[in-house]
Amino acid sequence: MVASAAEADAGNYLGLECASNFQYNQNLANLQKHMKKLLTLTGIASISTVLVLLSASETTAASGSEISRKEALLAQSGFKVETVTTPKQKKEVNGLAQGRVTAVKYKGKLVYVFPTAAKDKFYFGHQKQYNAYMKALASAQKASQPAR
Repeated sequence: MVASAAEADAGNYLGLECASNFQYNQNLANLQKHMKKLLTLTGIASISTVLVLLSASETTAASGSEISRKEALLAQSGFKVETVTTPKQKKEVNGLAQGRVTAVKYKGKLVYVFPTAAKDKFYFGHQKQYNAYMKALASAQKASQPAR
């Protein structure tokens, strides 16, 4: 009887080992599936990042002349140029979008601000100057479009 109990224990152990190996193989197969999905998603994300960076660099390269054109239109519209002098101004100007006029509150009044490319100066104006700028920008865009 002792021998049969030992054999039964050995059989149970072998059965558990087989079940354990089966479970391990299933877990390994699931892990491999997840890794393949992760690898695919990583590849897609990498390609997307490269495409975004390429388009951003093309936009930046092309916008150098556009920024110069906008600065000329801002000056023509009556915007004033201020030099960044304080660390607080530098922080605020660095937070502004490049190549865009941004509406901000200054001393309780709405003003429009446009940082230069070097962000060491900025153009600012009020509603009247902003309206003149938008009109000049629309005219310039209309003039630059090819005739149909």
